[in-house]
Amino acid sequence: MKKFLFTFFVFLVCSSVYSADVKNLPYKNIKENSMITVTEADIWSQKVNRRDMGNFVRNGNLLKKMDDSLIIDTKCKYLFLNNGRLYGYDDAIMRFYELIPLNGKVSFKELDFNEVSVLFKDFHIIAVSEFSESTNVFKIKKKRSEEKIMLINDTKERFGDYEFTTNNAKFEHYNINNAINVTKPGMIQFSKISEKTENSPWFILLVR
Repeated sequence: MKKFLFTFFVFLVCSSVYSADVKNLPYKNIKENSMITVTEADIWSQKVNRRDMGNFVRNGNLLKKMDDSLIIDTKCKYLFLNNGRLYGYDDAIMRFYELIPLNGKVSFKELDFNEVSVLFKDFHIIAVSEFSESTNVFKIKKKRSEEKIMLINDTKERFGDYEFTTNNAKFEHYNINNAINVTKPGMIQFSKISEKTENSPWFILLVR
C-alpha cells in the first residue's frame, strides 16, 4: 500500500513538466556525414586528408571507412573527440566508451566511473547503484546555483527511452539522456517515456 501511495505521489508531482531547452555538453557531437581520420600515430582527428585511406565517414551509429574496408557499429548516437581520442555514448545502456585504433582495427573500451568523472569534471556523477534499492531514491544537496548532474549505469538495466521530468524543479536537458542542469531544488524523476512497469523502473532525484 505504501509503495502504491508513493508511486501515486510521484505521478502527481511529475504530471506537469517544464519545457526545457536542449544544451550542449563540453564536447561537440560529431555530425552526420562528418569525416574523421586515424593518423599514422593511431590518433583520431577531424583534420582530414581526403587522400588518406584512414578516413571514416559517420552514418548514423556507423563509422564507414572511405574504401569500405571497415565498418564500425558504434551503437552510439553521441560521438566526440577529446585530445586525439574518440569517445561514444550509448544511451540504451547509459555508458561511455572509447574507440581505440590499433594496426588498422578499432576496439571498444568501456569507461569506468573515474574516467567519466575526468571527462566531465563540472558534473556531479551518480551511479545508478547508488539509488536506494527500496525506494529508488537518491538525495543530493545542491551546492551551486546550477548543479550539473549525470547518471552512469553500473547495473543490467537499459535506459534507451528514459528522460528526466518534474514540475517541482527547473532544469535544462543536455543532448544525451543521462544529464541535466538543475537550477532549483525539487524532486526529479528519471523514467521511461512511455509506460512505467516493474521491467522499466523509475528513479527519483531529491535535490535539496
